[in-house]
Formats: sequence, C-alpha cells, structure tokens
Amino acid sequence: MSGFWSKLFRSRAEVEAERAEVEGRFDDAARLYVEAGQRDEAFRVLVQAAEGAESLTRRRDYLSRAIAIARTDAQRDVARASLARVVVAEYEARPPTSDDDRIRLHEAATDLERAGHFREAATAYKQLADREAMERCLVASGDIDSFEKEATEAQDQERTRLRRRNAIETFEGFWSAGDREGALSALDAWLRQNTEDHEARALADERRSTLVDRGRFDARLDGTVLSVVGVLPCTVGREAGVIVRGAGVSREHCIVEASPEGLTLRDNGSRNGTTLRGIAMSGAVLLEDGAQFGLGPDLTLESDTFHGAHSLLVARGMDRGKRVVFVRDRWTTPLGTIEFRGGRAVFTPTGLVKLLGQRVVAPIVLARGDRIDGVDVAGSLEVLR
Repeated sequence: MSGFWSKLFRSRAEVEAERAEVEGRFDDAARLYVEAGQRDEAFRVLVQAAEGAESLTRRRDYLSRAIAIARTDAQRDVARASLARVVVAEYEARPPTSDDDRIRLHEAATDLERAGHFREAATAYKQLADREAMERCLVASGDIDSFEKEATEAQDQERTRLRRRNAIETFEGFWSAGDREGALSALDAWLRQNTEDHEARALADERRSTLVDRGRFDARLDGTVLSVVGVLPCTVGREAGVIVRGAGVSREHCIVEASPEGLTLRDNGSRNGTTLRGIAMSGAVLLEDGAQFGLGPDLTLESDTFHGAHSLLVARGMDRGKRVVFVRDRWTTPLGTIEFRGGRAVFTPTGLVKLLGQRVVAPIVLARGDRIDGVDVAGSLEVLR
C-alpha cells in the first residue's frame, strides 16, 4: 500500500519530471527531480542522457552535472569513469599538446584504471606515451593480442628511431666534413622512405638553402670583404649581381663579361654613365691593372689583381675597400683553391684546415655561414650570410 500511496501523492514536480523525461527534455527532467528531492533519479537521467548525447561536449556537460549532484561515492565513480572516456575520446581526435592537456588525460587514465576499465585506460596511456602503464592495463584487461601487437609496434618504432638517428648523424657528419652533397643525399634517402618526417625535411631544406649557388658569394678573406664571382656575365650596381652603393649608381649600372682577350667592363645604359679615367665610355673596356672606372660622380672602381685573380676594388664610395674577385677556372688563395661547379662553390684546402672548428683536408662545398681557418697556413675565409 505504501507504494500505492506514494504514487498517489506524488508531487507536481515529480509528475512534470517524468513527463519531461519521456519527451526527451533531460535538462528539465533532472532539474525537476532535484526540486522534488529525487537526486538519485536526477543522477540516473543525466547519466542516461550522456550515453545518448551526439557530441562529446554535450556528454561532458551531462556527466559534470551528474558528478555535482551524486549522493554516493559509487555514483561519483560511475560518472567520473564515463567522463574519463569522454576525455580520452577528445584527445584521440586532438592529441594533447600542452602540460595541462597531459595532466587532464593522465587523470582520466587513472580514473579508468581505478574503475577497472583497463582497455580504455590503456588507450589513454598510449596517447601519453606511457608504455609501461599501457602494457600493465592491456595485461590486466586480458587483451593479449593487443599487448603483443603493441609490443611489435614498439620494436618497429625503436628500429625506425635508430635508423632515423643514424640518418641524421650521417648527415651531420658529412656536413661538418664539408661534403654537403653527400650529407643531403643521405638525408634525402631517409626522406624518400619516411615522407612524413617533416622535421628532417625542414632540416634538409634549411641546409640546402645555405649552399652557395648562382655562381657567386660574399666572403671575408683575412679581413678583406669580397664578392666572389664565378659565372659571367655579371651585373654591377645598386641592385645587381654584385652590389656597390652610391648616390649616382644605377640598379644595374655596368656589366663584366668574358671575351677572347680577357674580362671586359661596359656601361649598361646607366643614368649617370660609366667613365674610364674620367672619360665617358662608349663600349667594352678590358680590365687591366690600374684602370679606374667611375660609376656616376661618387664611386670609383679600380682594376687590379688580387691573389692572381682579376679584381675590382672599390677605391671611392660607400663600400670603399670592398673587392670583387672574378674566378675564371679556379682561384688560388693562401688557404686553398676556389672553383665553381654548376653554380656551387667548392674550396679545396692546400693543407689542413678547420671548418667551423672541425679539422678537414677534403674539398668543401661552401655554404653561407662557413668559417675556414688555416692550421698548416695562417689565415681565414668566412662565407657571409
């Protein structure tokens, strides 16, 4: 009879709560059950609503509210375990990237393991790269097939890690020794089989971009600033192949070319013209020692020889003291010879040298940022960035 009378004298809130539940208005149902003092019923409704929710966000909301109104530890454990599954699912879709993410995922994994949901806990520990905890949960779940699969994958990952380390170390070894082409070849071989290694690809691209190309580079040889040119014709000017600055200098003021008689210089239709010993030039002029060329009114280039190579010295102007050295076949410096191969600059030491502090005797494919110091012979060569 007590059940009959309790049903007969149910509160209005209980009746409305049941109607809301039947109609699928779970938020209203939970609120009305709480108003009627039926917190267990409200808890039940929220947990059931979470199981049927279409989005993880909605599931999280229902379960958080269920935890808030739970009356017993058992209820809280049920809701926390369900909420932990939501957290794991969220991070499966979006791997953890911050310390806060990892803390939340670890708490979820701990809640699942404590509740005996070992398979789900193993998934969370795997996302955290906690291999020991993952294997512990897989064994506890009795999922031996998954355990063996994970163990095999771990062995494969370790082999891949070791192969990658070997590829990177080989690359760095070749690069430090000056064999830049060998270095890039070794890394490219790794990347052909591991196309998703974006970090290694970025390393290869960054180093490749530093290699001297287009047949010229700026350098400092024993303190003298140089533009070393190995491909002709070459323009000289404010924004040219070789940059010299002056108020009256045009963007591509003049051109240095090769002829059967030797290197020549001619004006390139500049605004202020090019002069030879003060006289306006009308054609190409051989670069002979002592010849002085005026580029506009405030810059003078003097032709001479520098360590056996044709050179133009900025005798007057903003870049006074700078030299442009033209390499026809190879140029012998005190430290070694420089030649250009397909636009790349190659330095062959005369004796033992140090490349960025490492002893080297083999030819060096030059890259911007290199510093070569003599060991057997005094001197240094810096390739400017």
